[in-house]
Amino acid sequence: MVGSDGMIIRIYPPAGKYYGTAGKGHARRSFDDKQFGCAVGTVAEDHQRCRRNRDRHFTAIFCQVVIHNDWPILQLSFGKGAMMGIMEILGVAASVSLLAGWRLYLCVFATGLAIRMGWIAAPEHLQSLAVLANDWVMGAAGIGMIAEFFADKIAWLDSLWDAVHTAIRPVGGAVLALALVDASDPKWQVVTLLLGGGAALFSHTAKAGTRAVVNASPEPFSNIAVSTGEDVATGGLLFLALSKPVTAIFVAILVAAAAIAALITVRRVLKKLFGVTPETSALG
Repeated sequence: MVGSDGMIIRIYPPAGKYYGTAGKGHARRSFDDKQFGCAVGTVAEDHQRCRRNRDRHFTAIFCQVVIHNDWPILQLSFGKGAMMGIMEILGVAASVSLLAGWRLYLCVFATGLAIRMGWIAAPEHLQSLAVLANDWVMGAAGIGMIAEFFADKIAWLDSLWDAVHTAIRPVGGAVLALALVDASDPKWQVVTLLLGGGAALFSHTAKAGTRAVVNASPEPFSNIAVSTGEDVATGGLLFLALSKPVTAIFVAILVAAAAIAALITVRRVLKKLFGVTPETSALG
Protein backbone atom coordinates (compact mmCIF):
# COMPACT_ATOMS: atom_id res chain seq x y z
CA MET A 1 0.00 0.00 0.00
CA VAL A 2 1.47 3.36 -1.02
CA GLY A 3 0.78 6.47 1.07
CA SER A 4 1.73 10.11 0.86
CA ASP A 5 4.64 9.68 3.24
CA GLY A 6 5.91 6.30 2.13
CA MET A 7 4.87 2.72 1.61
CA ILE A 8 4.08 -0.21 3.89
CA ILE A 9 5.13 -3.74 3.02
CA ARG A 10 3.83 -6.66 5.08
CA ILE A 11 5.82 -9.88 5.06
CA TYR A 12 4.36 -13.09 6.46
CA PRO A 13 6.28 -16.35 7.02
CA PRO A 14 4.76 -19.30 5.15
CA ALA A 15 3.77 -21.28 8.23
CA GLY A 16 1.98 -18.39 9.88
CA LYS A 17 2.02 -20.05 13.28
CA TYR A 18 5.46 -19.34 14.70
CA TYR A 19 5.70 -16.55 17.21
CA GLY A 20 9.12 -15.32 18.25
CA THR A 21 10.29 -12.86 20.85
CA ALA A 22 13.95 -12.50 20.07
CA GLY A 23 13.63 -8.93 18.84
CA LYS A 24 12.89 -5.86 20.90
CA GLY A 25 9.14 -6.05 20.47
CA HIS A 26 8.37 -2.48 21.36
CA ALA A 27 11.42 -0.72 19.93
CA ARG A 28 11.21 1.65 16.99
CA ARG A 29 14.54 2.17 15.32
CA SER A 30 16.28 2.27 11.98
CA PHE A 31 17.55 -0.96 10.48
CA ASP A 32 20.24 -1.97 8.05
CA ASP A 33 20.98 -4.92 5.82
CA LYS A 34 22.33 -6.97 8.75
CA GLN A 35 19.11 -6.58 10.74
CA PHE A 36 16.62 -7.13 7.95
CA GLY A 37 18.52 -9.10 5.34
CA CYS A 38 18.45 -6.63 2.44
CA ALA A 39 19.57 -3.07 1.94
CA VAL A 40 17.12 -0.25 2.67
CA GLY A 41 17.38 1.24 -0.79
CA THR A 42 16.71 -2.12 -2.39
CA VAL A 43 13.34 -2.41 -0.64
CA ALA A 44 12.18 0.90 -2.04
CA GLU A 45 13.45 0.21 -5.55
CA ASP A 46 12.45 -3.40 -6.02
CA HIS A 47 9.82 -4.77 -3.67
CA GLN A 48 9.65 -7.91 -5.78
CA ARG A 49 12.72 -9.09 -3.89
CA CYS A 50 10.70 -8.86 -0.69
CA ARG A 51 8.09 -11.10 -2.28
CA ARG A 52 10.75 -13.67 -3.01
CA ASN A 53 12.12 -13.32 0.51
CA ARG A 54 8.79 -13.84 2.20
CA ASP A 55 9.31 -17.60 2.06
CA ARG A 56 12.22 -17.23 4.48
CA HIS A 57 11.77 -17.87 8.17
CA PHE A 58 11.89 -14.71 10.24
CA THR A 59 12.29 -14.46 14.00
CA ALA A 60 8.93 -12.69 14.37
CA ILE A 61 5.73 -13.85 12.76
CA PHE A 62 4.81 -10.40 11.51
CA CYS A 63 6.77 -7.32 10.66
CA GLN A 64 5.94 -4.01 9.09
CA VAL A 65 8.48 -2.06 7.10
CA VAL A 66 7.35 1.55 7.08
CA ILE A 67 9.42 3.50 4.59
CA HIS A 68 9.27 7.23 5.23
CA ASN A 69 10.83 10.00 3.21
CA ASP A 70 13.78 10.33 5.57
CA TRP A 71 14.26 7.08 7.46
CA PRO A 72 12.64 3.65 7.91
CA ILE A 73 11.21 2.12 11.05
CA LEU A 74 11.13 -1.58 11.80
CA GLN A 75 8.31 -2.57 14.11
CA LEU A 76 8.32 -6.13 15.36
CA SER A 77 5.26 -7.81 16.81
CA PHE A 78 5.47 -10.72 19.19
CA GLY A 79 3.16 -12.87 21.24
CA LYS A 80 -0.24 -12.99 19.59
CA GLY A 81 0.36 -10.00 17.39
CA ALA A 82 -0.02 -7.41 20.16
CA MET A 83 2.43 -4.65 19.28
CA MET A 84 3.50 -2.50 22.19
CA GLY A 85 3.41 1.20 21.41
CA ILE A 86 4.80 4.02 23.47
CA MET A 87 1.65 4.31 25.60
CA GLU A 88 1.69 0.60 26.41
CA ILE A 89 5.38 0.73 27.35
CA LEU A 90 4.90 3.73 29.63
CA GLY A 91 1.74 2.20 31.10
CA VAL A 92 3.46 -1.07 31.96
CA ALA A 93 6.48 0.73 33.46
CA ALA A 94 4.27 3.06 35.51
CA SER A 95 1.99 0.31 36.80
CA VAL A 96 4.85 -2.04 37.73
CA SER A 97 6.75 0.78 39.49
CA LEU A 98 3.67 1.82 41.46
CA LEU A 99 2.89 -1.78 42.42
CA ALA A 100 6.52 -2.27 43.48
CA GLY A 101 5.78 0.15 46.30
CA TRP A 102 3.31 -2.45 47.61
CA ARG A 103 4.96 -5.76 46.74
CA LEU A 104 8.46 -5.33 45.34
CA TYR A 105 9.52 -8.98 45.26
CA LEU A 106 6.31 -10.04 43.55
CA CYS A 107 6.90 -7.39 40.86
CA VAL A 108 10.50 -8.52 40.30
CA PHE A 109 9.44 -12.16 40.06
CA ALA A 110 6.52 -11.37 37.73
CA THR A 111 8.65 -9.18 35.45
CA GLY A 112 11.26 -11.91 35.09
CA LEU A 113 8.55 -14.44 34.37
CA ALA A 114 6.97 -12.12 31.78
CA ILE A 115 10.31 -11.77 29.99
CA ARG A 116 10.66 -15.56 29.89
CA MET A 117 7.13 -16.05 28.58
CA GLY A 118 7.52 -13.38 25.92
CA TRP A 119 4.87 -11.02 27.27
CA ILE A 120 7.51 -8.28 27.31
CA ALA A 121 10.81 -8.12 25.47
CA ALA A 122 14.11 -8.43 27.27
CA PRO A 123 16.05 -5.16 27.63
CA GLU A 124 18.21 -4.50 24.58
CA HIS A 125 19.90 -1.17 25.27
CA LEU A 126 20.32 -2.04 28.96
CA GLN A 127 21.18 -5.69 28.45
CA SER A 128 22.43 -6.17 32.00
CA LEU A 129 18.83 -5.78 33.23
CA ALA A 130 17.88 -8.96 31.35
CA VAL A 131 19.23 -10.63 34.50
CA LEU A 132 15.71 -10.16 35.90
CA ALA A 133 14.83 -13.40 34.09
CA ASN A 134 17.81 -15.25 35.58
CA ASP A 135 17.06 -18.35 37.66
CA TRP A 136 18.95 -17.07 40.69
CA VAL A 137 17.33 -13.63 40.58
CA MET A 138 13.87 -15.11 40.23
CA GLY A 139 14.63 -17.58 43.02
CA ALA A 140 15.75 -14.79 45.36
CA ALA A 141 12.68 -12.75 44.42
CA GLY A 142 10.50 -15.78 45.15
CA ILE A 143 12.01 -16.18 48.62
CA GLY A 144 11.54 -12.48 49.32
CA MET A 145 7.97 -12.71 48.04
CA ILE A 146 7.14 -15.52 50.49
CA ALA A 147 8.82 -13.72 53.40
CA GLU A 148 6.94 -10.51 52.59
CA PHE A 149 3.66 -12.40 52.39
CA PHE A 150 3.92 -13.63 55.98
CA ALA A 151 5.65 -10.59 57.49
CA ASP A 152 2.93 -8.33 56.14
CA LYS A 153 0.25 -10.24 58.06
CA ILE A 154 1.72 -9.61 61.54
CA ALA A 155 0.84 -6.33 63.24
CA TRP A 156 3.78 -3.94 63.74
CA LEU A 157 6.14 -6.40 62.07
CA ASP A 158 4.64 -5.17 58.82
CA SER A 159 5.45 -1.57 59.78
CA LEU A 160 9.03 -2.62 60.60
CA TRP A 161 9.22 -4.37 57.24
CA ASP A 162 7.94 -1.22 55.52
CA ALA A 163 10.51 0.92 57.36
CA VAL A 164 13.36 -1.30 56.21
CA HIS A 165 12.07 -1.22 52.63
CA THR A 166 11.65 2.54 52.47
CA ALA A 167 14.95 2.73 50.60
CA ILE A 168 14.70 -0.65 48.86
CA ARG A 169 11.33 -0.34 47.13
CA PRO A 170 12.07 2.95 45.30
CA VAL A 171 15.34 1.50 44.01
CA GLY A 172 13.53 -1.64 42.86
CA GLY A 173 10.80 0.39 41.18
CA ALA A 174 13.42 2.47 39.36
CA VAL A 175 15.27 -0.63 38.12
CA LEU A 176 12.06 -2.25 36.90
CA ALA A 177 11.07 0.94 35.05
CA LEU A 178 14.51 1.07 33.39
CA ALA A 179 14.22 -2.55 32.26
CA LEU A 180 10.72 -2.06 30.83
CA VAL A 181 11.23 1.27 29.05
CA ASP A 182 14.79 0.37 27.92
CA ALA A 183 15.58 3.86 26.60
CA SER A 184 18.63 4.21 24.37
CA ASP A 185 19.20 7.89 25.20
CA PRO A 186 21.02 8.41 28.55
CA LYS A 187 18.88 11.41 29.45
CA TRP A 188 15.70 9.38 29.13
CA GLN A 189 17.29 6.62 31.16
CA VAL A 190 17.80 9.12 33.99
CA VAL A 191 14.23 10.42 33.61
CA THR A 192 12.88 6.86 33.71
CA LEU A 193 15.01 6.09 36.76
CA LEU A 194 13.70 9.14 38.66
CA LEU A 195 10.04 8.64 37.70
CA GLY A 196 10.09 4.90 38.42
CA GLY A 197 11.70 5.41 41.81
CA GLY A 198 9.37 8.29 42.63
CA ALA A 199 6.29 6.25 41.72
CA ALA A 200 7.40 3.35 43.94
CA LEU A 201 8.17 5.73 46.83
CA PHE A 202 4.77 7.38 46.46
CA SER A 203 2.79 4.12 46.63
CA HIS A 204 5.08 2.82 49.40
CA THR A 205 4.37 5.91 51.51
CA ALA A 206 0.63 5.42 51.11
CA LYS A 207 0.91 1.74 52.02
CA ALA A 208 3.13 2.29 55.07
CA GLY A 209 0.91 5.09 56.38
CA THR A 210 -2.24 3.03 55.95
CA ARG A 211 -0.77 0.00 57.69
CA ALA A 212 0.44 2.12 60.62
CA VAL A 213 -3.12 3.39 61.13
CA VAL A 214 -4.58 -0.12 60.79
CA ASN A 215 -2.11 -1.44 63.38
CA ALA A 216 -3.61 0.95 65.92
CA SER A 217 -6.69 -1.27 65.94
CA PRO A 218 -6.65 -3.68 68.91
CA GLU A 219 -7.91 -6.69 66.97
CA PRO A 220 -5.56 -8.47 64.51
CA PHE A 221 -8.10 -9.37 61.82
CA SER A 222 -8.19 -5.98 60.12
CA ASN A 223 -4.44 -6.15 59.53
CA ILE A 224 -4.72 -9.59 57.93
CA ALA A 225 -7.69 -8.48 55.82
CA VAL A 226 -5.91 -5.38 54.51
CA SER A 227 -2.73 -7.34 53.76
CA THR A 228 -4.66 -10.05 51.92
CA GLY A 229 -6.47 -7.40 49.91
CA GLU A 230 -3.12 -5.90 48.92
CA ASP A 231 -1.86 -9.35 47.85
CA VAL A 232 -4.89 -10.00 45.65
CA ALA A 233 -4.95 -6.49 44.17
CA THR A 234 -1.22 -6.44 43.43
CA GLY A 235 -1.19 -9.90 41.87
CA GLY A 236 -4.29 -9.31 39.77
CA LEU A 237 -3.30 -5.84 38.53
CA LEU A 238 0.26 -6.96 37.83
CA PHE A 239 -0.93 -9.91 35.76
CA LEU A 240 -3.36 -7.66 33.88
CA ALA A 241 -0.71 -5.03 33.11
CA LEU A 242 1.92 -7.53 31.90
CA SER A 243 -0.37 -9.84 29.94
CA LYS A 244 -2.55 -7.07 28.47
CA PRO A 245 -0.28 -4.03 27.96
CA VAL A 246 -3.14 -2.01 26.48
CA THR A 247 -4.76 -1.94 29.93
CA ALA A 248 -1.55 -1.02 31.77
CA ILE A 249 -2.14 2.74 31.67
CA PHE A 250 -5.51 2.25 33.35
CA VAL A 251 -3.88 0.03 35.97
CA ALA A 252 -1.35 2.78 36.69
CA ILE A 253 -4.11 5.38 37.04
CA LEU A 254 -6.07 3.09 39.34
CA VAL A 255 -3.08 2.40 41.61
CA ALA A 256 -2.15 6.08 41.75
CA ALA A 257 -5.74 7.02 42.62
CA ALA A 258 -5.81 4.36 45.36
CA ALA A 259 -2.56 5.72 46.82
CA ILE A 260 -3.93 9.27 46.84
CA ALA A 261 -7.15 8.10 48.50
CA ALA A 262 -5.14 6.19 51.12
CA LEU A 263 -3.04 9.26 51.95
CA ILE A 264 -6.16 11.42 52.30
CA THR A 265 -7.76 8.82 54.58
CA VAL A 266 -4.64 8.58 56.74
CA ARG A 267 -4.56 12.37 57.09
CA ARG A 268 -8.20 12.46 58.19
CA VAL A 269 -7.69 9.67 60.72
CA LEU A 270 -4.65 11.38 62.22
CA LYS A 271 -6.56 14.63 62.43
CA LYS A 272 -9.43 12.90 64.19
CA LEU A 273 -7.17 11.08 66.66
CA PHE A 274 -4.76 13.88 67.51
CA GLY A 275 -6.65 16.97 66.39
CA VAL A 276 -3.70 18.27 64.36
CA THR A 277 -2.64 18.21 60.75
CA PRO A 278 0.85 18.39 59.28
CA GLU A 279 0.21 22.05 58.40
CA THR A 280 -0.87 23.14 61.89
CA SER A 281 1.92 21.23 63.59
CA ALA A 282 4.46 22.91 61.31
CA LEU A 283 3.09 26.36 62.21
CA GLY A 284 3.23 25.55 65.91
